[in-house]
Amino acid sequence: MKPLTYMNLSGEAVVPFARYYKIAPAETLVILDDITLPLGTLRFRGGGSSGGHNGLGSICDHFDTDKIPRLRVGVGASNDAPQQIPLEIFVLSRFASSEQTAAEATVLRAADAVPFANDRGLEAAMNQFNQRIT
Repeated sequence: MKPLTYMNLSGEAVVPFARYYKIAPAETLVILDDITLPLGTLRFRGGGSSGGHNGLGSICDHFDTDKIPRLRVGVGASNDAPQQIPLEIFVLSRFASSEQTAAEATVLRAADAVPFANDRGLEAAMNQFNQRIT
């Protein structure tokens, strides 16, 4: 599902949906952007802190657990991007033209990673996709 709430309030949509369909937190896969990971990096995890991501934090708060599988998609700035952009502007901005190819490849790779994780399990997905390819 793609919540229609503000990203920071994702838990308000995700958790009632999961409860209605009897989907346990451990059976939920949250896909989120991560500015701390370089563009092109995918990182599956079985749980842990939100890492400061407000949307993931909201989901963890509403589920009352941090044991929620997630796929972090690296959107960190390349070395040629301006370094003093406010976070809220950066995450809503378009990728620089020099990053476009990597961004498109990352989206396609993430789209392949999700059914792979569903079919083969989180550990297999971590082994297959938790590396940077750009």
